[in-house]
Amino acid sequence: MNERSRHSRPLLPAFSPAIGLREVLDSAPDLVFSTDQWGRLVWASAAFETFTGRRVKDCVGHSCHELVLPAHAPGLMRAFLKARKPGAAPFVRLFDLQRTDGTTLSVDAHLRFLDSPDGERYMVGTMREQKAAAVPAPPWPLSREGPRLVTLVRRSGRDARAVELHRSRP
Repeated sequence: MNERSRHSRPLLPAFSPAIGLREVLDSAPDLVFSTDQWGRLVWASAAFETFTGRRVKDCVGHSCHELVLPAHAPGLMRAFLKARKPGAAPFVRLFDLQRTDGTTLSVDAHLRFLDSPDGERYMVGTMREQKAAAVPAPPWPLSREGPRLVTLVRRSGRDARAVELHRSRP
């Protein structure tokens, strides 16, 4: 094949029948999902199981708020209801998912509502795991007397939050 004919061939559309949108989304490391206007899961990518420890088919039709750490559920619900209003801007939220093995997973979620042609509203979103920032060792040795204080900082875009852990004397 000469150089000219290789570049003059017509290109296939990005999502040809050989590869569908579902396959592309399932290959992404981030969780991609959709809910109905009440927050019930409609669809999720393959990363759902990695993030939550649950199978997608077992969670379809259930509220996504059941997946969130209980302490984060009220704040997430307020943001969800605010974003559900027509014309509301997309929102970003940092929260913890409650996994089936009892562990939690901090995620950064980007969420927005879309109107379908049939008049229904759907929330679509992505979630990305948030890694805790590395904490450098203190420049001084920690004493065995008195309480100890360690501060961890998580950054997400312009947001930053600190978690303080207190430990009493051994």
